[in-house]
Amino acid sequence: MVDRMNVTHLWRSLVFSALIVSCGSTAFCDDCNPLFSCQTNRAGKFIMICATELQAGSKWSNVQYRYGMEGKAPEFVFPARPSKGVPPMFFSHIARGDDYRISIRFENKGYMYRIFSTTGDDGAGVRVTDRQGRVVSVSRCIERPYMFPDYLRSALACDLKNPHGGAACKNDPYVEAP
Repeated sequence: MVDRMNVTHLWRSLVFSALIVSCGSTAFCDDCNPLFSCQTNRAGKFIMICATELQAGSKWSNVQYRYGMEGKAPEFVFPARPSKGVPPMFFSHIARGDDYRISIRFENKGYMYRIFSTTGDDGAGVRVTDRQGRVVSVSRCIERPYMFPDYLRSALACDLKNPHGGAACKNDPYVEAP
């Protein structure tokens, strides 16, 4: 059985051990705070989920996924026009042994995007699949992502389509047997 306190300590300590990615460009991210960010294996492109902080450390709005080159306007932004409400993006997290996994999912024009981060061998990145579930693209982070799991959880809707339903959206991650 996994000790929930050790798992909770592990995933919270990830926030402090994450490497900070420099945004460097007004066009890419200076208008919001990064809640998840990393450089990918795709010619210097970045994956980012950013938001505007409404209330210190707890309330977020204008959440967007952004993908593209640093120093340029993002190639892809979702949603195109952020709203003050909860965006159509879904969060879940689990602990499996010593591995802590975060998943953020959204759909756009028949494609499903899944931003993922693990402390295990799978690393982090974004996987895009088509309507039939075929993988059409995977961009992997080449560094540990800069991320704030608690802020992501509070800013996004619960991903009830994950295998553990609402249990994987609580403050502490769902603990799955290794």
